[in-house]
Amino acid sequence: PIEQQGATEAKRFMGQIKLLFPGTFYMKGGLEVVRAYEKLRKSHDNISLTVVTALHMLRDQDIKHMQSLPGLTILDAKLNEKQMAEMYRSHDLLLLPTYREGFGLVLVEALSYAMPIIITDQYATGEMIQEGINGFSYPNPLRDYDTRSFQMFGRYHDPKAFYKELFSLQNSGKLSPIEDFLVNSVEKFIKDPSLLERQSRASLALYSQKFDSKKLSEKIEEVFLKSVTR
Repeated sequence: PIEQQGATEAKRFMGQIKLLFPGTFYMKGGLEVVRAYEKLRKSHDNISLTVVTALHMLRDQDIKHMQSLPGLTILDAKLNEKQMAEMYRSHDLLLLPTYREGFGLVLVEALSYAMPIIITDQYATGEMIQEGINGFSYPNPLRDYDTRSFQMFGRYHDPKAFYKELFSLQNSGKLSPIEDFLVNSVEKFIKDPSLLERQSRASLALYSQKFDSKKLSEKIEEVFLKSVTR
């Protein structure tokens, strides 16, 4: 994963809040992010959105619609490591209301670049956020596992079944609560500019405590040495 080495600087409000969505568009909630952005732009012109995704997986009408929205930039997911690092460095908030996720390396990368994150609660994503401290989280409406045992239910084992349900929920407007959650979360930063710096520092702290690569390597080495000396 892309990690900022020795990250020490928190994000500061500079009058413009730059939102970033990086991921598989429909599966990771990109459509809801774009719809939330449209709602936000009606009353806030000091925000922008960058979407980094595989363009060949998008419907033509969705690409054209995004291209028509002011302040929205859409990029194909062919960025190299340096370019992706610049995305994290130059943006303020990461939005990833994902519906399917295992661990979520992109979230760790965002933490290392001092980005507060706005996500759905899906498997390990909860490890990357302290609610209200370095971001905001919402229950995944397409959760397919038991939250206590993490046992899979298997409803969406077939990707076709997952996308059929996802598109049905989108077309019927039943994912509008996700859009409202995104709008309300972003507006908290707009209304309280100091929140960005506070949550940015909290993201850095969480990264340092739990995900710093050097610390993880040291822990792995410690476990290995204990095992071979027994």
